[in-house]
Amino acid sequence: MADQNSLFPEAFNESAVLSAFVKSVRLRRPQDAAIWLHVLWNAGNRARTRAQRRILLSAAEDNLNIAVMRSVSGWFNSPARFDFNSAVREAMRIMKTPNWFATDRGRTYMRRWRQAELAENPFSAESEEVLFQALEGAVRNRTLIRAMHAFNALYEKKDWNHLALAQLLIRLGVETDNAPALALAELFEANLRHLWTDTNYSGQALYVLMAGPLGDEHEDVIIDFDPVKLAAKTTHFQSLTLTVPDWAKDGVRCSGKDARFSGVLQHMARACDAYEYFGRLDPDTNDDWSKIPVNPQTTESRG
Repeated sequence: MADQNSLFPEAFNESAVLSAFVKSVRLRRPQDAAIWLHVLWNAGNRARTRAQRRILLSAAEDNLNIAVMRSVSGWFNSPARFDFNSAVREAMRIMKTPNWFATDRGRTYMRRWRQAELAENPFSAESEEVLFQALEGAVRNRTLIRAMHAFNALYEKKDWNHLALAQLLIRLGVETDNAPALALAELFEANLRHLWTDTNYSGQALYVLMAGPLGDEHEDVIIDFDPVKLAAKTTHFQSLTLTVPDWAKDGVRCSGKDARFSGVLQHMARACDAYEYFGRLDPDTNDDWSKIPVNPQTTESRG
């Protein structure tokens, strides 16, 4: 196996390569995703571990299908996690689903979270106990933005009880007989120690409790996947000089200036606007995002 670092004309930047993988999954570019995952897989234990975790995160951040999340979670928590072909299979499974920007419900979901982020949060200075009470009360009263504010205030704290949040979401899912929300909450609980501050599993569970399903719950995604062909392709890639594209360098997790496809909420909401305006999210085109009308509900005031 060739040294993956030697494929780069400049110093190997693990974070930039990881960003290229994440953006390729987000934009549904399976060949690009396979290339960058292959590079990470062979760049050492640290890079491989980061790639494995990113697949787990992407299953909720860039997919609304609960069956796919279950499959990825099962893979991540099994010995298959260390097999490259299995890792590619799960990444492909994510990419077989429509992402949030490509569905009405997904765009609404992203925009509601952005609205909550922009509005003044009345719970910012409250204790953890008060926040849990406010969160549960908001769910029962079906006041979505209030629930989101309590949720966001929890995640702003340095140290708080993530397990208590998982247990609350599970209890509410059971009490309301909301199977999709319960499934999401259980996936959140099962992967707590790997998620750290990531809010996607828990955020989806909270939203689905109040607004209904975002995607499919039971329909699995079948992957027509030939590891022999992939091996041949990745062997060919080893003879190429790879450069992380500028559209993958978001200036958030790695150096760069193109934040259009980053996982930051304001950019995710803007990506929804771009998808509606152009009918696609394709960095290979010259789509001029400055032409997109400003959405006053999800854009900070410039006044």
